Amino acid sequence: MFKKLSFLLPRNFTRQMAVFSAISLCVALAIFAGTIYQQQRTINQKSAVNQGILVIKNLSTIVEQDVLIANKKSIRTLLLNTAIFSEIRELIITDNEGTVLVHVEHKLNEEPTEKANNSQLKIPKTKDLYYTVDKENSQIFFWQPIADYGWAYMLYDYKNQSDTYLQILKRALLFAFIISIISGFLLFYLLKSPIQQLNRLIDFAKQLDVYKKGEQSSIHIDSHLEEIQELHSALNQSALRLYQQSQELIQSKERYSHVINNVHEVIFQTNTQTMFSFLNEAWQKLSKYPIENSLGKPMVDFLSEQHQEHIFHALQKLFNGSISEFRDNVQIITAAHEEIWVDLWISLIYEKDKHGNTIICGTTGTINDISTQKQTESALIAAKEAAESATKAKSEFLATMSHEIRTPMNGILGMAQLLLETPLNNEQQEYSRILYHSGQALLTIINDILDFSKIEAGKLTIEMIPFDLQKICEEVCDLLLSQVQSKNIELVLAYSPSCPRTLIGDPNRIRQILLNLLGNAIKFTKNGYVALKIYADVITPATVDLNIEIIDTGIGIPLDKQSKLFQLFSQADATTTRRFGGTGLGLAISKGLSELMGGTITLESTPSIGSTFKVQLSLKRQHAVERSMPQYPELYFMPALVVDSLEINRKHISDCLQRYGMRVETASSAEEGLVKLKLMNHLSPRVPFILIDQNLTKSSEGLSFAHSIRQNPIFSNSHLILMSQTPLRNLPNSLYSAFNGFIAKPLRFYQLINEISALNSGKKTFLQTKENLAETSETNANLSLNNTLNTPIINSTSAINRGAIRALLAEDNIVNQKVALKMLEKIGIDVDIANNGKEAVKMAEEKDYDLIFMDCQMPEMDGFDATRSIRHLEQKNAKEATPIIALTANALEGDKNQCLAAGMTDFLAKPLKQDALHNLLKKYRFN
Repeated sequence: MFKKLSFLLPRNFTRQMAVFSAISLCVALAIFAGTIYQQQRTINQKSAVNQGILVIKNLSTIVEQDVLIANKKSIRTLLLNTAIFSEIRELIITDNEGTVLVHVEHKLNEEPTEKANNSQLKIPKTKDLYYTVDKENSQIFFWQPIADYGWAYMLYDYKNQSDTYLQILKRALLFAFIISIISGFLLFYLLKSPIQQLNRLIDFAKQLDVYKKGEQSSIHIDSHLEEIQELHSALNQSALRLYQQSQELIQSKERYSHVINNVHEVIFQTNTQTMFSFLNEAWQKLSKYPIENSLGKPMVDFLSEQHQEHIFHALQKLFNGSISEFRDNVQIITAAHEEIWVDLWISLIYEKDKHGNTIICGTTGTINDISTQKQTESALIAAKEAAESATKAKSEFLATMSHEIRTPMNGILGMAQLLLETPLNNEQQEYSRILYHSGQALLTIINDILDFSKIEAGKLTIEMIPFDLQKICEEVCDLLLSQVQSKNIELVLAYSPSCPRTLIGDPNRIRQILLNLLGNAIKFTKNGYVALKIYADVITPATVDLNIEIIDTGIGIPLDKQSKLFQLFSQADATTTRRFGGTGLGLAISKGLSELMGGTITLESTPSIGSTFKVQLSLKRQHAVERSMPQYPELYFMPALVVDSLEINRKHISDCLQRYGMRVETASSAEEGLVKLKLMNHLSPRVPFILIDQNLTKSSEGLSFAHSIRQNPIFSNSHLILMSQTPLRNLPNSLYSAFNGFIAKPLRFYQLINEISALNSGKKTFLQTKENLAETSETNANLSLNNTLNTPIINSTSAINRGAIRALLAEDNIVNQKVALKMLEKIGIDVDIANNGKEAVKMAEEKDYDLIFMDCQMPEMDGFDATRSIRHLEQKNAKEATPIIALTANALEGDKNQCLAAGMTDFLAKPLKQDALHNLLKKYRFN
């Protein structure tokens, strides 16, 4: 409705304000007047009621006697006098029955007159004053009882009072309306100047150009109104800010355009039909198409045909929401009809519609030239193929060299072993042993070179099998013990009792690392000791972080030489090679093996002081909780004294014994030991255990220390335990006569605690049993001889009964035939010989053999094809599979797997060794 009436309003804001002000004032005055008039009518009504009540009550009181005696004349006179008031229009006096006695009527602008009336009126039922109000006619009807004699009726009209007030109110409204009109004109006059100033500000805002700075970018207005001043200031400030922002926007747009047009990547946008809507300048450089000619064309039209369908399906997935973005390498066709490889990335663009919903309005993305990258990839693939071909050639060369070198080595070592088992005089035996050991040394060098080649070629893999690390460490120490004893240095094994033993990994490679590092340490140590220390930094239920340290007191390595130490064929210097021998491969192999197992190897060394090689490995555990060691509660708080010149020994033994609750003191000399022993005697009355290193007993002071303890009545009951690296059989009786316990070095802490427990419980120990001593001395003598010679000796009592087993030997080399034949015949096996694979298949078909030894590389048919043929014949004839043992000179990783895959049962590497051959036969129960 207001919109329909808006055409009646003036277009000028000032005039509208004046009209609205006048109308508002008039409406307000009308509402106010109406409210006042209604309130005044209510007041008039209440006043009329009160006046009427007063008149009717006075009248009823005055006429009471006249009504009683029915004096109508007196009543008439009284009513005429009372009705003289203009508000009283009618007065009636009736008796109790309602019969009219006197009726006086007072018409407007006339005198009161009596009216003849003998009618019967209906009187109220109440006995009290009763009145009714007629608001429409401004009249009140009163009934007042006159005692018990009759009734007085009065019609009271107060309309004149209301009309008089209404006239006054109308004149006031008219005056107010005139005043409001005048006020409107006055308001129009007062607002004219501010409105003009506002109009100037509006014109300024309309004409403001935020991209230009000058006179038009600000306005000056003088006004006494604070609001206009504030608006004026705000507009100037906004104009300034808009100008600054416009300049920043222009600069940003210029930078953006500069970046977009100077990047090497093509940046594009398309509409929902995938037609180009924006392209930067890189597009023209890449495709040679003008940008203006490319806009509005479908993107897929510029792709090569082989990629169009693929990109079309990708765009469909993009638009239906299956994927959020897309990237792929495709080819585009340039204006010169060339195909260029590009990296295409596409993503969707969204916007809000008029309802606030998010809709897809197109795509954006980049196109990057990768033709150079593709050329590089092609070159890399070619180089990779060439490298793989070279690696394959290298592997084949290694396999060939392994076979060609090990084949004559098999003859040399095999015949040397056989020669040592024939009757020879002392000179011949010495020459034979030198021949055998020289061959073994040459074989060790060959194995090192092949191992390093396998590591370098990536052909060596790491096994993950359960093993006992402590057992491996003990076996390695036992293997190297003879070398240590010959150099008069001490070998220490310090395996921390808290370090887990049962682990999962490659025990053979760990053993190889230990042998290399310990062998080097022993080689370069003249005095002092070589220690193998194993402990764990972090132990979890699943894994253990191992630290393996090889510590020596040898010649040490200068700092400037340490970086070259782990390189191929490298030692500290050339003089070292001549002085100590070796190829320099051991450390390089150890480093490679450590890294293959995910570990590291580091070195700390000081010349003339010694070196420490540290291997760190993280291995899995077999069990979260290992089987606990036996507990010996009777040893709790038992005093023990460890007398050893080496601090590493004292600390390791002390840690082990304290783990079992013993109170341990240590001493580095006999003199210090005596002082500690006296102190222990004062602190504890219990019989102490005294562990004395055999090296201390070499001096008269050390030996007298042991005997003085036995002769002293205070300490005579002490348990003396001799710790010696020298076998007990080689010690003079006078040296160990004072001792009642013996433990061999390198120490196994479980053997030590068992020895202490046996002494404490009164059991006979190894040292105290003469029969065991004699028997062990004989056995150890044989073992010592075997270790000294380091040659395999086959126990004749375990030989296979001659003629009981028939074997087929497939071997093309005459020397190797003789070596294998003699070794097998020596242990009681009848052997038939096949010169190649074909002969082996034919002989296996004609005869039944208990065992077949198959060389892998033979003329006419190799061992792999021969094995497959034999297995096929066995299946065809439903025969039980015969064990086929591979004989190969190849030593590369995967040779054993290849043999097993061909159907062979087991694997023996050349050169053959009698002990390895014997163990394999026992494995298959040929004993």
